[in-house]
Amino acid sequence: MRRRRARNTARAFVLAGLLLGSGAALAWSWYAARFSPVEVVRPIAEKYADRFGLEPALVVAVIRAESGGDASAVSPAGAVGLMQLMPDTARAVAVRLKEPPPAPSMLLDPDTNIRYGCCYLARLAEQFGAVPEVLFAAYNAGPTRVYRWLAANQDRDAVSVVTSCPYPETRLFIRRAMRFLEEERERYRRLKDG
Repeated sequence: MRRRRARNTARAFVLAGLLLGSGAALAWSWYAARFSPVEVVRPIAEKYADRFGLEPALVVAVIRAESGGDASAVSPAGAVGLMQLMPDTARAVAVRLKEPPPAPSMLLDPDTNIRYGCCYLARLAEQFGAVPEVLFAAYNAGPTRVYRWLAANQDRDAVSVVTSCPYPETRLFIRRAMRFLEEERERYRRLKDG
């Protein structure tokens, strides 16, 4: 399954390279075909986590939960790439970054997708604080829904509100992302401890 996903990712980057005229996409596809997709994008995730003041484990957990490291992933709802960005969200992020809106094909580029995803996560952290469950809920269901849930349940703590939200998909996403976050934190602890 992982090899098939890596091959599909590689094919997507070859196609992207042909469409965008970039030799970098060909190099990326070769690399992605030989290594775990998440390990391939981990350095990019760490770079942008640092740039936007996020915990690297949090960013990698979102990538694992959203796409499993498949840069060519496109959801039925239209979310694109590693961090499954909706085109409207990407346009809003571009405004925040003072950049022109990206072409939809650019969201398949790991660097662009992770940079935009990290910027969006940082914005959510500004709005909701650094509670991972709440960030994951806002990332998955959208900040407006999370604001609504929290406002309607002011007598409860935020974590219990979002983990019992009315959207089964969001509850599942929070559980998966939290499991991946714990795994990633443990990985970073082991690396730090040597």
